[in-house]
Amino acid sequence: MSEVILNYSKILEVLFPQLKNEGNRDAARRGLADLGYTPDEYERCFIPAMSLRNDIDSGHVFLSVFKREQLNVLHEYTEAAEGKFRHLLQTIMENIENQTYDVPPKTDFSPKNDVAAIIEKIAAWRSDERLENRPTFDIRSTRATQPISDDIDG
Repeated sequence: MSEVILNYSKILEVLFPQLKNEGNRDAARRGLADLGYTPDEYERCFIPAMSLRNDIDSGHVFLSVFKREQLNVLHEYTEAAEGKFRHLLQTIMENIENQTYDVPPKTDFSPKNDVAAIIEKIAAWRSDERLENRPTFDIRSTRATQPISDDIDG
């Protein structure tokens, strides 16, 4: 169920990219309204997926346990939303074929947040002498050819 919710949210994020200073939910609302969905339809059928994305063990670890009634509501939502998302995708495909709609192109291809900094750290670690002297393994025995230390620094 959590992966379903995550994927529903991703669909909306890809189809309706954010404008400057616009949140992803507002971008989805705008895009869905442009396709003729009413506020009641998109708030009931689509926006909950985005709201739940990181809170139902799909975007982050979630160790809490839901009550049976809560699980029933979530399962009913994901089942009902499947048809709504299918209809949305069919509508978009038909409109693209009829040349009455285009999926807005992505214009910002820069990495989000601090991804570039993280990659730079990994690159530095990779070239770090400690990593270059890491133990090697003999494939035939799967035993390290030099002792592995519990000490992280060496």
